[in-house]
Order: sequence, then structure tokens, then C-alpha cells
Amino acid sequence: MSASASPSSTPAPKKRTLDIEAALQWAFREEAPKMREEPGPRGPVLPAIHPMWRAGAFGSRIDNWNNVDPGFPLAMGEPHPDAVLIINAARGCDVEKLELWGFLIPYGIGENFDQVGIMEKARRETVAVLTSCATRRCRPDVGDQVEIEPVRSITGQITVWVRETREYEDAEGQPIFVPHDLPTKPLRKGVYPAGAFCKIRYCPSAATVALDRAKYAAWWAALQHVTELLQVMGLATIEITGPAAPRSPWIDAPAASPPASVLPNERPTFTERADAEEAAETAAAVAAARLEVLKGRRGLGRRAQPARGMELRQAAVSLAAPAETA
Repeated sequence: MSASASPSSTPAPKKRTLDIEAALQWAFREEAPKMREEPGPRGPVLPAIHPMWRAGAFGSRIDNWNNVDPGFPLAMGEPHPDAVLIINAARGCDVEKLELWGFLIPYGIGENFDQVGIMEKARRETVAVLTSCATRRCRPDVGDQVEIEPVRSITGQITVWVRETREYEDAEGQPIFVPHDLPTKPLRKGVYPAGAFCKIRYCPSAATVALDRAKYAAWWAALQHVTELLQVMGLATIEITGPAAPRSPWIDAPAASPPASVLPNERPTFTERADAEEAAETAAAVAAARLEVLKGRRGLGRRAQPARGMELRQAAVSLAAPAETA
């Protein structure tokens, strides 16, 4: 009886699945310190300053350590081949191909800034941000903590403004009207001229928030670009997936705190101020009438009959009646 031997086949090792953020953190934090530069053939390097003069200048011997991270010891071995591919892909990311216009950077902060210049600056810093975030195991700041505060003067007081339109003449003698924002003072405590307003500003500024968002957008686009590149290259032990971070957290993610809003105008209206002034005038007239009645009674002598409440009430009613009929 003859037995046929079946060829034994070794199953391929199962790949572990990592998103691009976790893969970069593993590569830069655990494997990159094992990489060492191979010294090339070169002659002895002479110090820029003779050790004798260095010791004389500083009063003691100075260590000549070149302030370079020594990395992991040699016993840790060589870095993983997949980690080397990931690091090279991140450092060689083509930042000029990153498309940032679809991230809606001006969302909610306006467009009062140089959006093109901010995007170019974010692209230049993409590789540094990519490496730093992977090393520190974090994500770029998106500048979502925006607050609104009133514009204050040098003394720290809130400045109240009023807009006035002034007339000028152009070169041809024709009148032109130019609006101006001028600081104003209250007419009395808590009452300002009609049309007065207070200027506000965003802290941080819209340009600063836009730069943080542009850096985040460039970082996310670089993650996507590196993911596609590694998927095409193929890694031996790792299956790379796309970034798990939200694409535009200033749009997608719900706000942690309610957005800052401008406080409503709680100043009294013109009608309310007129009613308050009329009531104050009526109270003053009633007080004056009461004083006159008391003076008349006081002139009759110490035993004169004191002023009655009925007389005071009649004086108050007679003064208040014209205001009610009006």
C-alpha cells in the first residue's frame, strides 16, 4: 500500500491591524530610537576651540558631548523593517499635494485673514507636526476654545462708541459723507446716547484659530496620504487603516461648551427712560408739595394742628392727575 505525501505549507503570518496614528506612534516611539546613523569614512575632527582655552574661559573642564539623543542600547536590536518604511513614508510626505480647501477652515470665524498664506505655512510645517504628534502621542490643537470679549481702553475700561457721519469735499468740490467711530461718554449713570455700541473681539484672533485649523487639516491630509502610500507598498506584519481622528472637528464634533454669544442689550428703551423720568418728576413734585404743606402748618405755632394725611394725598392726586390724563 503506497502512501502519498502531501506537501506541508506554512500559513502566512496574520497581520495586525493598526490605524495610521497608532502605527506612527509605534514607529517613532518604539522603533525610531533604535535607528543609528552609519558613520562614513572621514578623518579626525578637530575641535573648534582648543580644550585648554575652553577650560580657561569657563573655569573648568567642559564635556564635549554633542547633545544628540543616544537612543536605545545596542542590545535592543535593529528597528523593525515595517517601522522603517513607516518612518520614511512620513518624513518623505509630499506636502505640496495636500488639498486643504475642502476642510472649511473659515467655518464660524469669518474670512478676515489670508487663507492662502496660512495654508502654505501649515503645509511647510506638516512633517514636523506629523513627527511631533506621533512622538508625543497627541493630536494638533484646533483652537476651539474661542471666547468673545469687549475691546477695552488702555486703562482697562470698556470703551463705548458712537458712529457719526461727517461731510467732506472731494477734489472736485463735491460733498462726500464718511462714517467715523468715535468714543463717547454716558449722559448720566448707565444711560448712553442713542446708537451707542461696544466693539468686541475674538480671543484668540480669527487668524490664530485659522492657522491651528490649517495645521490640523494638513496633519489629517498627511495621515491619509501616508496611509494610501503604505497600502500600495504593502507591509509584512501590519495592515494600515485610515485615520481615526475626525476630519474637521470644528464642524463634525459637538461643541464641549455652548458657543459664546453677545449679551443682549439690557439698557432701557427710550419709552422706558421717559416713563422713569416722568415718575421721578411726579415723585419730586409730591415731595415738594408735602414740604410746602408742612411749612404752612409749622408757621402757625407749636400748638397748631399737624398736617393730615388727607391733605397730602389730595396734593399728590392733584399733581398726578395731569400726567395720567396725558
